Amino acid sequence: MTTRTIWYKCPFCKTDLETDQALSGKQDTCPECGKVHSVPLSKLDFAKQKAVQKEAERARKEVERIRAEAQQRTRKESQQRARQNQEKADLRAAEETARRWIRANAGRPEGGLIGGVLLILLGAFVGVGFMAMDVSVGAGIANLDKMNLRLCGTVVGVGLFIAGIILVGLNAIHARLWAVSLHGLSRTP
Repeated sequence: MTTRTIWYKCPFCKTDLETDQALSGKQDTCPECGKVHSVPLSKLDFAKQKAVQKEAERARKEVERIRAEAQQRTRKESQQRARQNQEKADLRAAEETARRWIRANAGRPEGGLIGGVLLILLGAFVGVGFMAMDVSVGAGIANLDKMNLRLCGTVVGVGLFIAGIILVGLNAIHARLWAVSLHGLSRTP
């Protein structure tokens, strides 16, 4: 087996030196000036080192890309959760406002009528708003959550709409009974 030799100059005294390739990149002592110096890399070792550096740089860039994608995905998911939470809070606030108004005006016939109409409008608004919600972003848990939110919102909207229709109908009965009790009117033919 033949050993390869590296020829180079001492970095201190500029003496021509030769060393076995196995010492490339390691420390050696100059026989002329006696100073310790690094033996330069052979062309083969230099090429290997460059390849390792290039692969390390590629791996670093890949890690940075994956990290950036994960941060972007996390940011999008948190924004989506915030929007969904805001939509739920808005829905709860609208329902509570409608309930308070109905409670405040329950004794008067026109209050029931206005409350019924408001429930019909609120139900239509909520139902259509949630039916129109965009769920075409992509597959996965986040899209499933959006679809569930859309379905729940639509069901709540339809429920409010139906409750409003029932309230308007009950208001008609209540108004008739209220008019009878106030004016002594009867329904006899």
